[in-house]
Amino acid sequence: MKHFVQTHADTLKSAKLKFAYLSLFGVQSLAEARARLAAAAIAAEKKSLTTIGKAALLKGWVSGEAGGFDISKVGDIAKELVENATLKGLYVCIDDLERAGEGLRPIDVLGFISELTEQRECKVLLILNKEKLTDGAVMRIFEEKVFDLTLDFRPEPSDVVHLAIENKQQQEAALPIFKAFGSANIRVMQRLAWVLAEIGKIKVSGRNFIWPRVVRHAAVLTLLKFERGLSRDDFERVLTRNWSVIYARQMRKGNEKDKPAADSYSDILDDLDYYPEGYDTHIVELINDGAFDEKALKAAFKLSVESHKADTKNKRADAILRGLRSGLQATAADLSKEIREFFSEDLKTVPRGTIAVISDLLLAVDKSREAMASVEKLMTPIFKSVPPEQREGNLKVYPSLLASGVIQKIPYEPSLDDNPTLRQAFDEVAGDPKGWNKSGQFAIIAKYSDAEIKSLFMSLNEPDAMDRIRRLRGRLNSIDELSQDARSSIIRRIDKIVDELAAIDPLHRHKLTNFAAPRP
Repeated sequence: MKHFVQTHADTLKSAKLKFAYLSLFGVQSLAEARARLAAAAIAAEKKSLTTIGKAALLKGWVSGEAGGFDISKVGDIAKELVENATLKGLYVCIDDLERAGEGLRPIDVLGFISELTEQRECKVLLILNKEKLTDGAVMRIFEEKVFDLTLDFRPEPSDVVHLAIENKQQQEAALPIFKAFGSANIRVMQRLAWVLAEIGKIKVSGRNFIWPRVVRHAAVLTLLKFERGLSRDDFERVLTRNWSVIYARQMRKGNEKDKPAADSYSDILDDLDYYPEGYDTHIVELINDGAFDEKALKAAFKLSVESHKADTKNKRADAILRGLRSGLQATAADLSKEIREFFSEDLKTVPRGTIAVISDLLLAVDKSREAMASVEKLMTPIFKSVPPEQREGNLKVYPSLLASGVIQKIPYEPSLDDNPTLRQAFDEVAGDPKGWNKSGQFAIIAKYSDAEIKSLFMSLNEPDAMDRIRRLRGRLNSIDELSQDARSSIIRRIDKIVDELAAIDPLHRHKLTNFAAPRP
């Protein structure tokens, strides 16, 4: 509107119309609305004040702020004179009808507009959101009688996002969120711009990689707060539980017929890669309190950047595989070079299965010593703790890797899992043909209850299960690191469990027939 008035100043001047803007936000009565419009008309008048205006100045009726006119200090008769003198020949823009106070009815405003246009030679533009009116029926009844032209302006988020967010990258990242919410609310977008400006002050290497995700998170949380009305408690639940469930409940507000719409919003936002991140908490603090822990946010940024780098690396590996499956047109030399470059990076976050597949692919196109050495270096930490007799079974899906013999050359080094399961501990001890590895596995087994060990024994249905039990029991006597008491205690537990199994399960009794190792 301001832009229109500026660009059409000559047209308005030739029509002898002065521009005056009136917001009805919080206005409680028609008298207050008239007074505000009169004050706006006086402020817009650039020439010398009229005699009434001079008298008003002398009596202190005119405030010192931009020529604002305080009508409340004028007597009723003088007030009417001022209004009659100023409310003529105006180009009036009345805004925020839906935000007027309870004492100002829409029908009163329509009557005022009719008076301005028919009796005071004014042109009036009324801006409102019909959907927000508490008494929308009045507009529907009187609209055609009062207004010559009605324009229905329903901007898409893409039409207005640039008005609130200047940065193009941030516009592109936030736009899908506003589209998903169906929101073109410029004020909410401005709130988001402020949030992004504040958290954008944090400087972290590599932040640009994750910034679009940060914008999406901030956009979702800003919309939930300022458009969906989530409370602080709601935010806490959003950050500690499945946020989409909370959001769906907020959308429904107890109305089951809205459930499909709410669930569809959740699905859309899930597709937009919105899920809890470390910086969400800081965004919520900023929205609620206007501040956040800068040090903690920086740490969250760093973790997110590292996670992004790991994801990127895995995506690179996936892209290589996808390219091959779709018929990658590359020479063996080019392919070998690409894979070696990939292998030269830090692969800690790349799944072992992915490394094995790409290693198999490398050996399929490159059988040089350098390729063999590179694969052996990668496979050693993966296979060194796997007994040699079990390795071939793991390699059936990797024919080139199996044929190379690289895996069988890797020395066997049993290692202790930092937190092994009972089954892992049992297999480590009973299945190690080289003997106990002095890693304390028996101490780990001793921590489990008889019921847990019994359950494990009952689950050992493979042919060599009982042989493993016999080996485990028979080897106890040869372990110097175990005290006699500890050794006897473990043997008694195993014997007791085996006896119980034989008593309740004929199948196990048959399997345990040859379980005749001497008991201390």
